[in-house]
Amino acid sequence: METRCAFGSHRIAHRCPCQTVGRAAYVNDNVRTLRNMATELRSTIIWRPEFWIAFKFLVIFRVPLFIMDLVIEYRSEEYVLERSNNLYRVAYATSILVLVTLFSGNQINAFIYFQF
Repeated sequence: METRCAFGSHRIAHRCPCQTVGRAAYVNDNVRTLRNMATELRSTIIWRPEFWIAFKFLVIFRVPLFIMDLVIEYRSEEYVLERSNNLYRVAYATSILVLVTLFSGNQINAFIYFQF
């Protein structure tokens, strides 16, 4: 099945690595097939400036979540501030509320999708 590559205008064969593994009789054949797929993909990727912006957004949002996940695992908690004092919980919630309010849109004539 032929499909367009998401990274450029080239046409590549649509193959899923999960479908490839296990079809060959030997492990070496699986490794060779995956290596060929990676080489084919690497030759079709075209870098665009939009990728750098998307990468920055991913890093900005993902790194704090990853650190938070590590802290939660270290403390053996189910959610953030589970075993903290109620004062800390209220202060955290208030600070998040203030940040959302400050960084939310402030256009008076904002577009309303459902106009009743």
